[in-house]
Amino acid sequence: MREVLAAPSTVALAAETGSILSGYAVARSVAGAAEILTFGVLPRFHRRGIARELLRELLARLGSAGVTEVWLEVRISNWPARTLYESSGFRVAGMRRAYYRLPIEDALVYRLLLSGGA
Repeated sequence: MREVLAAPSTVALAAETGSILSGYAVARSVAGAAEILTFGVLPRFHRRGIARELLRELLARLGSAGVTEVWLEVRISNWPARTLYESSGFRVAGMRRAYYRLPIEDALVYRLLLSGGA
């Protein structure tokens, strides 16, 4: 994993496999809370542990920056992502109806409390 953006309130990571960008993660934080803005792994690199390692590193960096809770949205039909997040401790905190377009789909809102969070 390599950090690709150095900013006080943003963590942006890139996963590389050889010389190919295989995954990415970006989160923004304020006042102890963070939101994962974008997160993905190229399909040809799925099922290699890249997403889990990206998420682990992202959460570690956020925790080191004083973040105590992390939020994200995911398409309700995105079972691989939901499985990753739930197995990493995220819990469903709500739903946003018709949040996504093309196609229109609901989003589940997930929340994770990091160590020291209430």
